[in-house]
Amino acid sequence: MAKLREQAETCRRLAGPAGDEEIERRLKALADEYEARAVDSEARDPSNKK
Repeated sequence: MAKLREQAETCRRLAGPAGDEEIERRLKALADEYEARAVDSEARDPSNKK
């Protein structure tokens, strides 16, 4: 789960200076997807929560 959250944060960080609205939108959507996958994984296996 930590890796998924790290990926989400990386996408959010890259979205800021992207300089292109479409790239920014896609990176933010990808970050949201990674975050949702992390939440889903934690719900299925709470012992892996970090």
